[in-house]
Amino acid sequence: MKKNIVFKLATNLILSLIYSILAALLVYICISPVISPMKSVLSLVTGSNIQNNIRINSIYVPNDEAEPEFIYDDITGALVEVKENLESDITYTSDIQFPKYGDMYGELSIDSVGICLDLYMGDNLSLLKLGVGQYYASTIPGMAGRTIIAGHNTSPYFGPLDTLVENDALIGEIIKISTSYGNFYYSIYDYDIKHYTDTSAFSSDENSDEDTLVMYTCYPFTLGYKSDRLYIYAEKIAGRNVILG
Repeated sequence: MKKNIVFKLATNLILSLIYSILAALLVYICISPVISPMKSVLSLVTGSNIQNNIRINSIYVPNDEAEPEFIYDDITGALVEVKENLESDITYTSDIQFPKYGDMYGELSIDSVGICLDLYMGDNLSLLKLGVGQYYASTIPGMAGRTIIAGHNTSPYFGPLDTLVENDALIGEIIKISTSYGNFYYSIYDYDIKHYTDTSAFSSDENSDEDTLVMYTCYPFTLGYKSDRLYIYAEKIAGRNVILG
């Protein structure tokens, strides 16, 4: 009789333990899709550094290049000419200090909406709290290829772009990227909204000889997790040509 009682108690205890584990797993499965977004939002709001292993370093020294003069067509309003004020429009890679992951190596600004942000090499959460971050596998401004830059969709990051998107006024806006080795100006020619799993925005340009820029941020412009991204496409209209050598 005692053995039966002990056996039943042990069985009930084991079953209770199994049910508790299964219930915990079920709860975790239900809430896991929102855990990561909640961490991202909490990190952005509180300023807590989730990734502390990134070495932050600044290699940016403002240059003394004169601002180019932009001329627009009186009828269409399109940019039709750029008068550059550079003694030489070529810079060799041997004369450049290439940024390492975590380096602050420039500034990105869009004057029309008051955006002026530090530009970092790398795009993890730690760096994106400090400014905007460049996808590490993309080319640096000035080189032939595609520079890819990410930023949060709130102010003071890319949040001010919301007004331009609402008014369909992004096309023609000028983006300036200032680095130690020169200033680079890009004109927005297109934008699109895609799911975050769509990698087409990161594919190489068919014409790899051109210097292009892609900026992206979560969409729409509200706090919290968003599955869509706003991609902004721009082409260089002024600045040095950085070539191997």
